[in-house]
Amino acid sequence: MEIENAYIRGYTDETGAHKYPTVRELAEQYKVNASSVQRHSKQEQWLLKREQFAHRVREKATQKMIEEVSDESCDLNLKLFNIASRIADEIQDKLDEDISPKDLSVLSAALKNCQSVSASTLGDDKASDELTINVSLETEE
Repeated sequence: MEIENAYIRGYTDETGAHKYPTVRELAEQYKVNASSVQRHSKQEQWLLKREQFAHRVREKATQKMIEEVSDESCDLNLKLFNIASRIADEIQDKLDEDISPKDLSVLSAALKNCQSVSASTLGDDKASDELTINVSLETEE
């Protein structure tokens, strides 16, 4: 059973690489007859078990990587959303001031960008096209 586990699971060498020993290497390591180990490995389908084990390990590694990337993406989206929200608040404060039409146009474009970032961080990429702001550059005399 110990030889079977060693064959199926393999080991990590001193460099950190994962290795799968051959039947002959295991026979030498455990000081048993190589043909007996070979016979048991065929009868008990060690190679198939090794492939299934390696497949499960790859799946778990992929799932873990997906979760880590997803967590990082959520953190970044939250930061972007908070920044966009703070900028939108600053723009709202500026609207209470006497500002030129040109500055209003710049603020409007910035607000649209904030809305686009906010919508995108919430998973709604289409919503960024929904905000329309019209600014007239006419001046009052």
